[in-house]
Amino acid sequence: MLFLSIVVRTMLSPPDDEQLRKSLGYGPRNYKLPYSKYSLGTWMRFFFSKKNTQSYRRKTEFYNHITAKEVKKLVGERVWNEYYKFCFERNLWDRGISQYYHLNKEESRQTIGDFIESGKIKGLKNAGYKLYTIDGKIAVDKIYLYEELDKALDEISNRFGFREKIVLPRAKSDTRKDKRHYSETLNSVERKKIAKYFSKEIEIFGYAY
Repeated sequence: MLFLSIVVRTMLSPPDDEQLRKSLGYGPRNYKLPYSKYSLGTWMRFFFSKKNTQSYRRKTEFYNHITAKEVKKLVGERVWNEYYKFCFERNLWDRGISQYYHLNKEESRQTIGDFIESGKIKGLKNAGYKLYTIDGKIAVDKIYLYEELDKALDEISNRFGFREKIVLPRAKSDTRKDKRHYSETLNSVERKKIAKYFSKEIEIFGYAY
């Protein structure tokens, strides 16, 4: 049996994370698009963009935070239907706080209230709900909850008959300085705004503050 994982993460992996992946013997995260598939526009950006810009680098075919819609298009209808497709979602209040610290690493950071008010937190939808849905409908076979990670890994192991227990490395664990529960961090206004931004996810997975 084959499986396809669309893992919900908050941001692209920094170099330290990629070194960790390499030390554990994992394969490449991003697969480069063959030159034979480049369009004229892609070639133009490749040759004429500044070398230090993202558009200059080789275009990736599979990449971090790729959407279910893009994956389905790349692998085709048959493979898409045959594979077991799963991802992870996380409590949106807790995830919002992690995103705040990830994007505000300096001690002179803005307040979490200002961060939420700025609307930047809405970007989590692009790395979450919009990844595992197609035209507003869930497109994967199973969405596991991050809060039940150990249980989810056991279920995945049993489904595919893995002989050894899945043990995941820890990464990005030092960016969130405040380790308190989200209910002790957010005030009522901040809580309600996050609930409004992510009402669909909260309803689908039954999250409660």
